[in-house]
Amino acid sequence: MKFTLPARPNTTTALIENGCGTLPVIFSSFIVKQQQNFILVNWQTATEQNNRGFEVQRKLPGAEFITIAFVPSKAPDGNSNVLLNYSYADQDLIISDQVFYRIKQINLDGISIYSEVRFVRNNTGNFDLMLYPNPGKGMTNLVLPAGTGSANILLYDMSGREIKRWAVVADQQIQLNNLNPGNYVVRVFIKDNGIVLTRKLVIY
Repeated sequence: MKFTLPARPNTTTALIENGCGTLPVIFSSFIVKQQQNFILVNWQTATEQNNRGFEVQRKLPGAEFITIAFVPSKAPDGNSNVLLNYSYADQDLIISDQVFYRIKQINLDGISIYSEVRFVRNNTGNFDLMLYPNPGKGMTNLVLPAGTGSANILLYDMSGREIKRWAVVADQQIQLNNLNPGNYVVRVFIKDNGIVLTRKLVIY
């Protein structure tokens, strides 16, 4: 069962799932801003009841929301009647005119609510290397800067051990099959100018 709750003054409308009664968290603000090298997601809660934490979710136009991070509640035992501030820096940016964000709040007893959706216009000219989806499973797309030419792509685990290697001349779809879930590092060595580009990759 889903239903939309009316917005209170100076609060954000939320969609509640799997429950009824008192809204477990009241959002007092939710703002998304593009910075020089990342997109900053900020939100503030006015009250929290039995709150476990928040999933930060992102989507592109025409796609579904995916969870990119979990931020635990700052409230003692998940309960608070004071303003609490939260933030997450999304550094795995995607080439798209618009990037959408929302916050999924998860209660200790299974109730969850969604914030309203916010979006930013992504100025991709500020960013050098894109991986999406990230976190990924099965595959991820690697988008190189325009005019890069031929390059070598190397995948490392967090101990620095090389796992895979590709030679490419354009944007590449990287297969992640048979890789264990965890954190990895993607390094792109551009042959023409010797520049090395690095991004963290999470496989789930």
